[in-house]
Amino acid sequence: MIDTKYDTKYNGGEKMSSWDKLLKRFLELDHDIRFEEIVKVMKEYGYEIKQPKGGSSHYSFVKPGCSRIVIPRHKPIKKVYVKMIKKVIEEEMKEYESRTQILHESVVSYGNC
Repeated sequence: MIDTKYDTKYNGGEKMSSWDKLLKRFLELDHDIRFEEIVKVMKEYGYEIKQPKGGSSHYSFVKPGCSRIVIPRHKPIKKVYVKMIKKVIEEEMKEYESRTQILHESVVSYGNC
């Protein structure tokens, strides 16, 4: 079902934000991911983009404490690079869930004093 006013797809009765739809495309290994979408996801997760020098098409994504990820800017983006970003998304989701669980446990333990 599509809400034409907001162009929002419903996922089992739940509204999906454009961010959620973008993440879903990566997690499902969509074959027509654009380079700009990779940049958006990586920046959102704290990666800095380093533009190539000397005519190269390979962009680097760097984040302190993480391995450098190098992705060429081609159309279409090859599936191997979409898989790399999928792995980043999954790791970031796990990290978020872990931090949320720790925060929840500290609030619960504080409330029981």
